[in-house]
Amino acid sequence: ACSLIQMWNYGERQNTIPSVLAGGWDHGSDGLLATQLFMNRNYLIVNDLVFPQVSSLRLDRDFKLEYHVGEREFPHPPLRIRIPLSKGLRLSPFQLAPGPIYPGPRDPYVRRLRRRLFAVVVPTLILIVAFVAREQILTAYAKSFRVDDPAPSDAIVLLLGGLDHRPQKAALLLHNHLAPIILMGQTGYNTYLQGTETDITLKFLNQFGVPRDRIVVLEGGQVNSTRDEALRCRDYATKHQIKRITLVTTAFHTARARWIFQKVFRGTNVDIHTAAVDEPRFNEKNWFRSEDGLIYYFEETVKTIIYHLKY
Repeated sequence: ACSLIQMWNYGERQNTIPSVLAGGWDHGSDGLLATQLFMNRNYLIVNDLVFPQVSSLRLDRDFKLEYHVGEREFPHPPLRIRIPLSKGLRLSPFQLAPGPIYPGPRDPYVRRLRRRLFAVVVPTLILIVAFVAREQILTAYAKSFRVDDPAPSDAIVLLLGGLDHRPQKAALLLHNHLAPIILMGQTGYNTYLQGTETDITLKFLNQFGVPRDRIVVLEGGQVNSTRDEALRCRDYATKHQIKRITLVTTAFHTARARWIFQKVFRGTNVDIHTAAVDEPRFNEKNWFRSEDGLIYYFEETVKTIIYHLKY
C-alpha cells in the first residue's frame, strides 16, 4: 500500500546523488516516484531534488511528512512523493545515508555568515578610507568645480558678483591684452548695496584703471542669473561677430558658468574660455574648514544639479 504525502520544494536540481535506496517503490501516476532517498544533516534529497536547511523530518500517524526549515514548518508543501508504508519507513537525521553529497552543497549558515560579514566589513573599510583621505577627497571635489583656461579673446565677460575679487581679475586680464573690451550685464537696484551691482562694479573697474569706453554694459534688460548673462552675451556676440570670449568668475562658479554659456551659445561657433578667480576667504584646499566655504560649495552643488535638470 502506498500513501501520497506532500513536501515543500524550493530546492535546486542535483544531477549526481548517492544510490541509497529505501525499499522497492512502485511507480504511480499520482506523485513523484521516490527511487532514491538521502539525508545528511541539513540536506534531504529525493531522487534528484535537493531540499536544503532541513532541521527535522518525520512521518506522523496520519502519514503526513513534516519538513522543518529552521523555526518554520511546511506541513503541506506542493511536491508529492509516493512512499510504501508496508516497508515501515522511518525518517530521521543521520539514519538513511552515509557518505557525502557530490558535488557537496554549500552550508547555508556559512553563506549567511559571509553575507553578513561582507555587509559589515565593506562599508566599514569605505568609511575608514574616506576618513583617512578626507582632505584629499574634499579637495578633489572642490577642484571639480574649477575650470581655468583663459585665452586671447574678442571680449572678456565679467560675471556679476564677487565684488571683492572678480573686477580686479577682469582689469588685470584687460591690461595684459587678453581682450580689448569687458562685457557685463545690467542689474536692478540692490537695497543692501545702496545701488545697482553694475554701477558698483563699474566703480571698481575704474579704480583698477579700466577706461569707461572699454566697458560694455549689455542691453536687453536686467539679468538675474548666469543664464540671463549668457543670453545677453549671445545677442551681443551675434551682432558684433565675436568668435571667442573668456568668462571671469569665482573658481567654484566656473564649471557651471562655462556649461550654461556653451549651452546658450550652441550653434554660434563662439569659443568659450574661463578665468578662475580664487575666493579671498577660502580655496579648494580649506573650504571645508570655513562656514562660508561650506555654504558656497553646497549652494553651487545644488545650483549645478538644478541647471542640468532645468536647462
